[in-house]
Amino acid sequence: MRDDNPFQWLTARSLLFWVFLSIFFFNALATSFGRAVTDPDVALLLRVWLYGSLLTWVMWRMVRLDIDEERLVGRVPPRFPWPAIGGLALMLALFSLGAALVSQYAISLAAPQLLAEALKQAKQAEVLQGNARLLYNIGEALFEILLVPVTQEVVLRGVLLHRWTVKWGVRRAVLATSLLGTLFGPDLFSYFVLFLVMAALYVRMRSLVVPLVCHVLFSLFSLALVVGADSLAEGPLKELRTQAMLGGALLLITAPPLARYLRQNWPADEWVAPYFRDGGNPTPKPTQP
Repeated sequence: MRDDNPFQWLTARSLLFWVFLSIFFFNALATSFGRAVTDPDVALLLRVWLYGSLLTWVMWRMVRLDIDEERLVGRVPPRFPWPAIGGLALMLALFSLGAALVSQYAISLAAPQLLAEALKQAKQAEVLQGNARLLYNIGEALFEILLVPVTQEVVLRGVLLHRWTVKWGVRRAVLATSLLGTLFGPDLFSYFVLFLVMAALYVRMRSLVVPLVCHVLFSLFSLALVVGADSLAEGPLKELRTQAMLGGALLLITAPPLARYLRQNWPADEWVAPYFRDGGNPTPKPTQP
């Protein structure tokens, strides 16, 4: 017999320990082969290893705690408006690009050396040549478009959202998982908004498939926009100030509809996380940490 509330036995501390253990093991393995984690290909493998270990932890805890995967994932509502999800993902990608351009210009004014170092790190993959460069670019694209959204949605929405709902209630859980998600992104503000939207989608639609598809589309659109922005940066948008003006325009266009969406879909006081709605199970009451 399944526990109606298996998340009361799950702790985020075990996930943190698992992450540190995975990084330590990978670093030791890379060192044994005489490679440094700062090498572009090794750094990509480390990220794949880390995200894969997060999914492994989730599967282990689901089996150990007897979590019902069907209730966790949920079902997509019939006749679901997928084009609207695509539009929302594009809006988020444009918002993220705008925030990145503005923050890049702000950093160039406040800490130009920091920006120069960040750009240098971003171009490390250029040392790779031929097939190695091609394989790296393909691996990077697949990682960002598929593995990153799947892992983040399963870990943040599927597991931690429910665990922290048990402790603090659904609203605080949404905020907490969104704040944690900013650690995964290059821009804190835009990724905080992204994860707020993903959490609102999951809680309202009661299906993990919906935010997962939205997140995959967001990553796909973001990658295309970044490639396009990089091309423009070598031509008409070479000046950072011009890029910042474009970023500001994107923020002015996309921020109001995103704010309206969050206001309309923000969890109400009586809402609960999707896992606790199905099968007539009792609604868990928030407890103190």
